[in-house]
Amino acid sequence: MKEKRDLRNDMQVQLSMLSSETRQQKSRQLFRKVLAYPVWKRASLILVHVSMDTEPDTFPIIVQALQEGKLTALPRVSGSSMEFHVLPPGNKNRSEIMELLEPHKYGFSQPLASLPVIRPSGHLVSLMLVPGVAFDTQGNRLGRGKGYYDRYIDTYEAFLHTLGICFQEQVVAQVSAHSSDKRVRALISDSGILYQKTQQNAGQPSG
Repeated sequence: MKEKRDLRNDMQVQLSMLSSETRQQKSRQLFRKVLAYPVWKRASLILVHVSMDTEPDTFPIIVQALQEGKLTALPRVSGSSMEFHVLPPGNKNRSEIMELLEPHKYGFSQPLASLPVIRPSGHLVSLMLVPGVAFDTQGNRLGRGKGYYDRYIDTYEAFLHTLGICFQEQVVAQVSAHSSDKRVRALISDSGILYQKTQQNAGQPSG
């Protein structure tokens, strides 16, 4: 089992070898599978990140969620905490969404602080699309090392359905997991659903 830093480095090299055309093709395949995922249809709140260059493109997901009239929220980081800010309702294209974002020093885009914060609750069916550097087929996730998603999921776990999304190339035999690492409830790649929490593994840590 590779140590986390080594796995991050290996995955960064592997993802950088994918051409832009290949990433877009895989992102389109993943997009179709996310929309076919049963919880998507029931969800009234979609928590989704703004993708970075080597990640699956999430802009089509954001656009689709807004078109379907779902509450659509993006993560904003401040210090050691992360909150999700809701985009204004209504149809928007990529450029219109970009106007509601600003750069973070870590290299990703995040919503403007002026947008309202929303938190998962028992009144909403909330689907969180969880990014990761790597996943395994037991739902374990390797993040970028800051722990934002682990802490957020730990706080709102009872009100969230967490769906890891990734390219098939990001799936490895095993991700080293610590007690504070949160598993996702399901994992989907451009090749399909790779993991779903079942009764047999219901006692294991999950997101």
